[in-house]
Amino acid sequence: MAAPGCPTWLELAERLPARTFAFLTKECGYQTPAPAPFQIETKKATWQDLRTSYEAELTRKILDGEMVESTKTNYLQSLKEFDAFVLERGYASLDGITEDVIVEEFKPWRKKRILKSKNAKARANRFAFDQTILRAAFNHMNSRAWKRAGFSPMENPVPGVKRDQKPGANPEDKTMPFTSEELAKLEACASLNYVEDSTGRKYALKYGTDSLALSLLRRSGLRRCDAATLQWKHIRFDMGEGMIQVNAKKNGEANSYQSTKTWDRCSGKRKRGGIHARLTPF
Repeated sequence: MAAPGCPTWLELAERLPARTFAFLTKECGYQTPAPAPFQIETKKATWQDLRTSYEAELTRKILDGEMVESTKTNYLQSLKEFDAFVLERGYASLDGITEDVIVEEFKPWRKKRILKSKNAKARANRFAFDQTILRAAFNHMNSRAWKRAGFSPMENPVPGVKRDQKPGANPEDKTMPFTSEELAKLEACASLNYVEDSTGRKYALKYGTDSLALSLLRRSGLRRCDAATLQWKHIRFDMGEGMIQVNAKKNGEANSYQSTKTWDRCSGKRKRGGIHARLTPF
């Protein structure tokens, strides 16, 4: 009979009926070894792995209506700069990208490239934006999609941006409201029910004037990309007397504002679809 530690027992376990094998192990004092603990095999991640996965997440947000294409394009501009840095410095694996690398190497590297650009003055605060986007990309390592791909979560090496350093916190160009004369010209132009091209040919606005669009942009402060995709289903009229909430995201929050007579007059002529007008010749 095989000794308790002999590998023959493993063969017997496969060939003999379970009851017969149990009887033999009891008589011979053989104990079945405990199975090895289950371990999930994880892959060693690279920056390119993270970038590809994060870009796919941005695409998903666009398809779900949580983001617009222009926002993704802006994000990718920041990621391309980090692509160049990683390639130049040879940081293939994410293990080698630490907080020291971000603060002591990438930060001065990126700022030098900004200063060399033609519009360096206008892009003085660009690094704060790049840092914000890069931190969001590394936060993606805690997502389900990242884990499903076989990668393990890691600590985010990108430090958070201080509140007074966030993009837009200290704008160099102060807000310059329209003058009464400029507003009058805008309202007069928006009240027309046609547009005229350079040859003098006129085109009718299928859904009427642009007064509603002008009122929306003035009263809500929506970005152009949010207003361009806005539909009536995204606007709520049930938030109290005269209150309207636009569910398009602005700074991560829904935007609420007070209704006006101009808005009420225009909203009485609601049309299906978006706010852009389709042009048809007279």
